Amino acid sequence: MSLPPFEPIANLFDPSLLPHLIGATPAGLAVLDPWRRVLFANPAACEILGRSPDQLRAQDYALYFPPEEGEELKRRVADPLIPQRRRYPTRVIRPDGEEREAEMLHFHLQLPSRKLVAVVLLDVTEGRRLVHRMATLTHFASSLAYQGSLEETLASLGGKVVQTTFARACSVVLLDERGLRPGCLTGLDPEFWGELERRWRAGEPLTARRAIESGGVVVDRDLRRREPWVGAVEWDTAMAVPLKFRGCVLGALTGYYPAECALGEAETTFLHTLADLAAVAVENARLMEELREKAALQERARLARELHDSVSQALYGITLGIKTARAQLERDPARAAEPLEYAQSLVEGASMEMQTLLYSLRPESVDESGLVEALTRHAASLRSRHGLRVEERLAPEPELSAERRHALVRVASEALHNVVKHARSHSVTIELRADHSQVSLVIADDGRGFEPEREYPGHLGLRGIRERLSGLGGRLVLTSELGRGTRLQAELPLQELPSDPPA
Repeated sequence: MSLPPFEPIANLFDPSLLPHLIGATPAGLAVLDPWRRVLFANPAACEILGRSPDQLRAQDYALYFPPEEGEELKRRVADPLIPQRRRYPTRVIRPDGEEREAEMLHFHLQLPSRKLVAVVLLDVTEGRRLVHRMATLTHFASSLAYQGSLEETLASLGGKVVQTTFARACSVVLLDERGLRPGCLTGLDPEFWGELERRWRAGEPLTARRAIESGGVVVDRDLRRREPWVGAVEWDTAMAVPLKFRGCVLGALTGYYPAECALGEAETTFLHTLADLAAVAVENARLMEELREKAALQERARLARELHDSVSQALYGITLGIKTARAQLERDPARAAEPLEYAQSLVEGASMEMQTLLYSLRPESVDESGLVEALTRHAASLRSRHGLRVEERLAPEPELSAERRHALVRVASEALHNVVKHARSHSVTIELRADHSQVSLVIADDGRGFEPEREYPGHLGLRGIRERLSGLGGRLVLTSELGRGTRLQAELPLQELPSDPPA
């Protein structure tokens, strides 16, 4: 296929088309004289600056920028040696006070009769806003694993809404079996919540209520006229989005906007996404509360088991020893000393056992004296109460968060309970090691051992240890063989991971 003859553009281009091309470009183009007075501005420049061609004509172009940005423009226009055709960031001040982010480039034009300066202005506000919103979503999504309390998480969300949208204020309300409760109030008077709650109980069709009941987005305008109770505020429009998790509505996120704000699809979609993240945060908080309750129940069961297996049996032995001593006192007083000494040893052992239990149940005790002291107390209890030979190989106190110290104390308690109850061992080794990256706790015994790969219904201790360690980024290494004892090694990273909850 042959091509038609090439024809230079000079033969094709009609100079009358130039204004149409300049007018159609989305970039703002202005032509200035050497004193920065506007000779020409295309429609895009007028739109970015928020002014008509007549308002711009013959005016100093630097006046439409913040002072420091205007001084930079003056310097670039005055000095032809400054590199041209390179974008640099700037801001534009519109007549209504709104600031728009922009990028600008300039170049000097040397015409036969005069010198001019062409300035190209690119409005990047929406692009920057999109970047900020994406960063907000990324940051907030990454913090959902744990950011502290639900109140802190939702307060952070409310701040992000006000920072990255056109909203002047934001509220999150939650609905559960207790009724309506506040999640966050950002940019709102504290009395706003009390009035909102009162009107909710009265059954009024509030924006958040309609969003919760309909399961969709609700927009209310002209609120200051229709709802005088909102007071003298900067906003006049409310947009509420339901918080949904797996089809269940948990509450509503409401943004409050100025009357002139156009709530387009981008704003609605972004608010919807934040509402979905808020719903995940609410559900995470509920699950965390369930886990705490489950942990409390497990701890009560462990305490009851410990008391039954140690202190209760010691009290029974003490009672039996005293009865025997009384009987010996009547028949043969000289032989009464033996059962009394036995009862005394049981009292001392029970006392040590109770101290160890109480110590492990009081987190502040571990915080004050440390992990090494807690392990030393466990070793003393094993010797005095159960007559076991205990070897301690304890490194100096490692630098650990309270969360990790408490976890290792619980692991030691559970492991040593298993030794006493199941292992039938004569000796136990408690070893604590730490290097620059992790801490390891080893509990080893010379007991009868077991088969780790087998299932043992009703025995949840090892599973609890494994879950406790896994939740903090650690692991359990367990080796055991029938007749050859058991070795349990708990490993935790020495430094807290970014996702670890604060202690």
